[in-house]
Amino acid sequence: LTDRTEAACSAIIDDATRPASDRAQAFVTRSRVRGQRRNYDAAMADADAAMQIDDKSVSVLLNHSFVNLLKGNLDPALADIERAFAIDPQSPAAYMARGDVRLAQKDVAKALADFDQGVALRPDFADLRVQRSRAYLVLGQFDKAMADVEAAIAIAPNTQGAYFMRGDIYRHKGDIDHAMEDFSRAIVLSRQTNVGAYFNRGNLYLSRGDYARAIADFDAALKVQPGGRQIQDARQQAVAMQAELSRATAPAAPPAATRSATAAPPPVVLPALPPGPAAGTAQTLTREAKSLIQLRRAQEALPLL
Repeated sequence: LTDRTEAACSAIIDDATRPASDRAQAFVTRSRVRGQRRNYDAAMADADAAMQIDDKSVSVLLNHSFVNLLKGNLDPALADIERAFAIDPQSPAAYMARGDVRLAQKDVAKALADFDQGVALRPDFADLRVQRSRAYLVLGQFDKAMADVEAAIAIAPNTQGAYFMRGDIYRHKGDIDHAMEDFSRAIVLSRQTNVGAYFNRGNLYLSRGDYARAIADFDAALKVQPGGRQIQDARQQAVAMQAELSRATAPAAPPAATRSATAAPPPVVLPALPPGPAAGTAQTLTREAKSLIQLRRAQEALPLL
Protein backbone atom coordinates (compact mmCIF):
# COMPACT_ATOMS: atom_id res chain seq x y z
CA LEU A 1 0.00 0.00 0.00
CA THR A 2 2.86 2.38 0.75
CA ASP A 3 4.22 1.91 -2.76
CA ARG A 4 0.79 2.49 -4.27
CA THR A 5 0.30 5.64 -2.21
CA GLU A 6 3.63 7.04 -3.35
CA ALA A 7 2.86 6.17 -7.00
CA ALA A 8 -0.57 7.83 -6.79
CA CYS A 9 0.97 10.98 -5.31
CA SER A 10 3.62 11.06 -8.03
CA ALA A 11 0.95 10.82 -10.70
CA ILE A 12 -0.88 13.85 -9.26
CA ILE A 13 2.37 15.81 -8.89
CA ASP A 14 3.34 15.14 -12.51
CA ASP A 15 -0.10 16.13 -13.85
CA ALA A 16 0.17 19.82 -14.71
CA THR A 17 -3.59 20.01 -15.22
CA ARG A 18 -4.32 19.30 -11.56
CA PRO A 19 -5.11 22.26 -9.26
CA ALA A 20 -2.19 23.62 -7.29
CA SER A 21 -3.88 22.64 -4.01
CA ASP A 22 -4.09 19.00 -5.15
CA ARG A 23 -0.42 18.95 -6.09
CA ALA A 24 0.57 20.55 -2.77
CA GLN A 25 -1.32 17.91 -0.80
CA ALA A 26 0.20 15.18 -2.97
CA PHE A 27 3.64 16.48 -2.04
CA VAL A 28 2.58 16.46 1.62
CA THR A 29 1.38 12.85 1.48
CA ARG A 30 4.40 11.63 -0.45
CA SER A 31 6.73 13.35 2.01
CA ARG A 32 5.08 11.45 4.86
CA VAL A 33 5.48 8.14 3.03
CA ARG A 34 9.15 8.90 2.43
CA GLY A 35 9.55 10.01 6.01
CA GLN A 36 8.14 6.71 7.21
CA ARG A 37 10.81 4.99 5.12
CA ARG A 38 13.37 7.22 6.84
CA ASN A 39 14.29 8.75 3.52
CA TYR A 40 14.32 12.11 5.26
CA ASP A 41 16.08 14.11 2.55
CA ALA A 42 13.50 13.08 -0.05
CA ALA A 43 10.73 13.77 2.47
CA MET A 44 12.08 17.27 3.07
CA ALA A 45 12.37 17.91 -0.66
CA ASP A 46 8.67 17.10 -1.01
CA ALA A 47 7.77 19.21 2.02
CA ASP A 48 9.73 22.13 0.55
CA ALA A 49 7.98 21.68 -2.81
CA ALA A 50 4.58 21.82 -1.09
CA MET A 51 5.65 25.04 0.68
CA GLN A 52 6.63 26.58 -2.66
CA ILE A 53 3.13 25.90 -3.96
CA ASP A 54 1.18 27.01 -0.86
CA ASP A 55 3.00 28.33 2.21
CA LYS A 56 -0.25 29.70 3.66
CA SER A 57 -1.76 26.27 4.21
CA VAL A 58 -1.78 25.09 7.80
CA SER A 59 -1.51 21.44 6.73
CA VAL A 60 1.46 22.20 4.48
CA LEU A 61 3.21 24.12 7.27
CA LEU A 62 2.55 21.40 9.82
CA ASN A 63 3.85 18.75 7.46
CA HIS A 64 7.02 20.79 6.95
CA SER A 65 7.30 20.94 10.74
CA PHE A 66 6.81 17.19 10.99
CA VAL A 67 9.64 16.42 8.57
CA ASN A 68 11.88 18.84 10.46
CA LEU A 69 10.97 16.91 13.60
CA LEU A 70 11.92 13.61 11.93
CA LYS A 71 15.28 15.10 10.96
CA GLY A 72 15.85 16.37 14.49
CA ASN A 73 15.56 20.03 13.48
CA LEU A 74 13.47 21.06 16.48
CA ASP A 75 13.84 24.84 16.28
CA PRO A 76 12.81 24.98 12.59
CA ALA A 77 9.94 22.63 13.43
CA LEU A 78 8.68 25.06 16.08
CA ALA A 79 9.08 27.97 13.64
CA ASP A 80 6.83 26.20 11.13
CA ILE A 81 4.22 25.66 13.83
CA GLU A 82 4.28 29.30 14.90
CA ARG A 83 3.60 30.26 11.28
CA ALA A 84 0.63 27.90 11.33
CA PHE A 85 -0.66 29.50 14.54
CA ALA A 86 -0.39 32.92 12.87
CA ILE A 87 -2.83 31.67 10.23
CA ASP A 88 -5.12 29.78 12.61
CA PRO A 89 -4.59 30.52 16.34
CA GLN A 90 -7.21 27.93 17.29
CA SER A 91 -5.82 25.00 15.30
CA PRO A 92 -6.00 21.78 17.37
CA ALA A 93 -3.58 20.17 14.89
CA ALA A 94 -1.03 22.91 15.55
CA TYR A 95 -1.31 22.33 19.29
CA MET A 96 -0.78 18.62 18.71
CA ALA A 97 2.25 19.30 16.49
CA ARG A 98 3.82 21.63 19.03
CA GLY A 99 3.18 19.08 21.78
CA ASP A 100 5.02 16.47 19.71
CA VAL A 101 8.04 18.76 19.31
CA ARG A 102 8.07 19.53 23.02
CA LEU A 103 7.98 15.83 23.79
CA ALA A 104 11.05 15.48 21.57
CA GLN A 105 12.64 18.28 23.60
CA LYS A 106 11.86 16.28 26.78
CA ASP A 107 9.64 19.13 28.01
CA VAL A 108 6.71 16.93 29.01
CA ALA A 109 4.95 19.64 31.04
CA LYS A 110 4.71 22.01 28.07
CA ALA A 111 3.78 19.13 25.79
CA LEU A 112 0.88 18.23 28.08
CA ALA A 113 -0.23 21.86 28.18
CA ASP A 114 -0.40 21.90 24.38
CA PHE A 115 -2.22 18.60 24.20
CA ASP A 116 -4.68 19.78 26.87
CA GLN A 117 -5.38 22.94 24.89
CA GLY A 118 -5.93 20.95 21.73
CA VAL A 119 -8.33 18.55 23.45
CA ALA A 120 -10.24 21.49 24.94
CA LEU A 121 -10.67 22.92 21.45
CA ARG A 122 -11.56 19.60 19.86
CA PRO A 123 -12.61 16.88 22.34
CA ASP A 124 -13.48 14.49 19.50
CA PHE A 125 -9.99 14.62 17.93
CA ALA A 126 -8.96 11.00 18.45
CA ASP A 127 -5.35 11.38 17.27
CA LEU A 128 -4.81 14.25 19.69
CA ARG A 129 -5.87 12.08 22.60
CA VAL A 130 -3.50 9.38 21.38
CA GLN A 131 -0.61 11.84 21.44
CA ARG A 132 -1.53 13.07 24.90
CA SER A 133 -1.46 9.46 26.08
CA ARG A 134 2.16 9.32 24.93
CA ALA A 135 3.02 12.15 27.29
CA TYR A 136 1.27 10.38 30.17
CA LEU A 137 3.14 7.18 29.30
CA VAL A 138 6.47 9.04 29.45
CA LEU A 139 5.51 10.15 32.95
CA GLY A 140 4.56 6.59 33.92
CA GLN A 141 0.94 7.63 34.48
CA PHE A 142 -0.53 4.49 32.96
CA ASP A 143 -4.13 5.07 34.09
CA LYS A 144 -4.32 8.50 32.45
CA ALA A 145 -2.60 7.20 29.33
CA MET A 146 -5.08 4.33 29.13
CA ALA A 147 -8.05 6.67 29.65
CA ASP A 148 -6.98 8.76 26.66
CA VAL A 149 -6.55 5.82 24.29
CA GLU A 150 -9.85 4.31 25.42
CA ALA A 151 -11.51 7.66 24.68
CA ALA A 152 -9.83 7.74 21.27
CA ILE A 153 -11.14 4.25 20.45
CA ALA A 154 -14.64 5.25 21.60
CA ILE A 155 -14.50 8.31 19.32
CA ALA A 156 -13.01 6.52 16.31
CA PRO A 157 -12.87 2.72 16.67
CA ASN A 158 -10.59 2.32 13.64
CA THR A 159 -7.86 4.65 14.89
CA GLN A 160 -4.81 2.44 14.45
CA GLY A 161 -2.62 4.76 16.51
CA ALA A 162 -4.86 4.23 19.53
CA TYR A 163 -4.38 0.47 19.39
CA PHE A 164 -0.65 0.94 18.93
CA MET A 165 -0.48 3.19 21.99
CA ARG A 166 -2.68 0.90 24.06
CA GLY A 167 -0.40 -1.97 23.10
CA ASP A 168 2.59 0.07 24.20
CA ILE A 169 0.91 0.84 27.53
CA TYR A 170 0.20 -2.86 28.06
CA ARG A 171 3.81 -3.64 27.11
CA HIS A 172 5.13 -1.23 29.73
CA LYS A 173 2.79 -2.79 32.30
CA GLY A 174 4.05 -6.28 31.42
CA ASP A 175 0.70 -7.45 29.98
CA ILE A 176 2.21 -9.17 26.96
CA ASP A 177 -0.94 -10.94 25.72
CA HIS A 178 -2.99 -7.75 25.48
CA ALA A 179 -0.03 -5.86 24.05
CA MET A 180 0.31 -8.37 21.21
CA GLU A 181 -3.42 -8.24 20.50
CA ASP A 182 -3.36 -4.46 20.17
CA PHE A 183 -0.21 -4.37 18.02
CA SER A 184 -1.93 -6.90 15.76
CA ARG A 185 -5.02 -4.69 15.54
CA ALA A 186 -2.86 -1.69 14.67
CA ILE A 187 -1.22 -3.69 11.87
CA VAL A 188 -4.58 -4.72 10.42
CA LEU A 189 -6.03 -1.21 10.60
CA SER A 190 -3.00 0.64 9.21
CA ARG A 191 -3.35 1.94 5.68
CA GLN A 192 0.43 1.77 5.41
CA THR A 193 2.84 -0.69 7.00
CA ASN A 194 2.97 0.14 10.70
CA VAL A 195 6.70 -0.26 11.30
CA GLY A 196 6.43 0.41 15.03
CA ALA A 197 3.73 -2.20 15.54
CA TYR A 198 5.65 -4.86 13.60
CA PHE A 199 8.85 -4.01 15.49
CA ASN A 200 7.21 -4.07 18.93
CA ARG A 201 5.25 -7.26 18.22
CA GLY A 202 8.39 -8.85 16.82
CA ASN A 203 10.24 -8.04 20.04
CA LEU A 204 7.46 -9.64 22.06
CA TYR A 205 7.60 -12.78 19.93
CA LEU A 206 11.37 -12.75 20.43
CA SER A 207 10.99 -12.49 24.21
CA ARG A 208 8.72 -15.55 24.13
CA GLY A 209 11.09 -17.60 21.99
CA ASP A 210 8.79 -17.59 18.95
CA TYR A 211 11.65 -16.82 16.61
CA ALA A 212 9.91 -17.62 13.31
CA ARG A 213 7.13 -15.11 13.96
CA ALA A 214 9.63 -12.56 15.27
CA ILE A 215 11.68 -12.82 12.08
CA ALA A 216 8.53 -12.47 9.95
CA ASP A 217 7.57 -9.26 11.77
CA PHE A 218 11.07 -7.79 11.47
CA ASP A 219 11.08 -8.64 7.76
CA ALA A 220 7.79 -6.78 7.31
CA ALA A 221 9.25 -3.71 9.04
CA LEU A 222 12.46 -3.88 7.00
CA LYS A 223 10.50 -3.77 3.74
CA VAL A 224 9.61 -0.19 4.64
CA GLN A 225 12.77 0.72 6.55
CA PRO A 226 15.54 -1.45 5.05
CA GLY A 227 18.20 0.62 6.79
CA GLY A 228 16.61 0.47 10.26
CA ARG A 229 19.53 -0.53 12.50
CA GLN A 230 17.43 -1.51 15.51
CA ILE A 231 15.22 -3.70 13.32
CA GLN A 232 18.25 -5.31 11.68
CA ASP A 233 19.85 -6.04 15.06
CA ALA A 234 16.63 -7.53 16.41
CA ARG A 235 16.26 -9.76 13.35
CA GLN A 236 19.88 -10.94 13.62
CA GLN A 237 19.33 -11.88 17.24
CA ALA A 238 16.16 -13.78 16.38
CA VAL A 239 17.99 -15.71 13.63
CA ALA A 240 20.90 -16.50 15.96
CA MET A 241 18.62 -17.66 18.77
CA GLN A 242 16.58 -19.78 16.35
CA ALA A 243 19.78 -21.49 15.17
CA GLU A 244 20.89 -22.00 18.78
CA LEU A 245 17.54 -23.57 19.63
CA SER A 246 17.75 -25.89 16.61
CA ARG A 247 21.18 -27.10 17.69
CA ALA A 248 20.04 -27.62 21.27
CA THR A 249 16.98 -29.65 20.29
CA ALA A 250 18.58 -31.72 17.50
CA PRO A 251 18.34 -35.49 18.22
CA ALA A 252 21.54 -36.97 19.60
CA ALA A 253 23.45 -39.57 17.55
CA PRO A 254 22.57 -43.14 18.60
CA PRO A 255 25.20 -44.78 20.86
CA ALA A 256 27.57 -47.31 19.30
CA ALA A 257 26.16 -50.84 19.44
CA THR A 258 27.75 -53.14 21.99
CA ARG A 259 28.30 -56.82 21.32
CA SER A 260 26.50 -59.20 23.66
CA ALA A 261 27.60 -62.62 24.73
CA THR A 262 25.22 -64.19 22.19
CA ALA A 263 26.30 -61.98 19.33
CA ALA A 264 27.46 -63.58 16.12
CA PRO A 265 31.14 -64.48 16.06
CA PRO A 266 33.47 -61.98 14.52
CA PRO A 267 34.35 -62.45 10.86
CA VAL A 268 37.53 -64.28 9.92
CA VAL A 269 40.41 -61.85 9.64
CA LEU A 270 42.32 -62.36 6.40
CA PRO A 271 46.02 -61.59 6.12
CA ALA A 272 46.66 -57.94 5.46
CA LEU A 273 47.75 -56.89 2.02
CA PRO A 274 51.13 -55.27 1.65
CA PRO A 275 51.02 -51.56 2.41
CA GLY A 276 50.53 -49.36 -0.61
CA PRO A 277 51.57 -45.74 -1.14
CA ALA A 278 50.59 -43.52 1.76
CA ALA A 279 47.36 -41.70 0.92
CA GLY A 280 47.02 -38.08 1.99
CA THR A 281 43.98 -37.20 4.07
CA ALA A 282 42.12 -33.90 4.28
CA GLN A 283 39.70 -32.78 6.98
CA THR A 284 37.51 -29.76 6.81
CA LEU A 285 36.66 -28.19 10.13
CA THR A 286 33.58 -26.07 10.76
CA ARG A 287 33.38 -23.44 13.49
CA GLU A 288 30.25 -22.12 15.16
CA ALA A 289 29.75 -18.49 15.99
CA LYS A 290 30.49 -17.85 19.68
CA SER A 291 28.58 -14.66 20.23
CA LEU A 292 25.07 -13.30 19.69
CA ILE A 293 24.29 -9.74 18.60
CA GLN A 294 22.69 -7.85 21.49
CA LEU A 295 19.31 -6.29 20.81
CA ARG A 296 19.20 -2.53 21.27
CA ARG A 297 15.56 -1.95 22.12
CA ALA A 298 13.86 1.26 21.04
CA GLN A 299 13.24 3.56 23.97
CA GLU A 300 10.28 5.19 22.32
CA ALA A 301 7.76 4.05 19.73
CA LEU A 302 8.48 4.98 16.15
CA PRO A 303 6.52 7.93 14.83
CA LEU A 304 2.93 7.20 13.95
CA LEU A 305 2.28 8.04 10.36
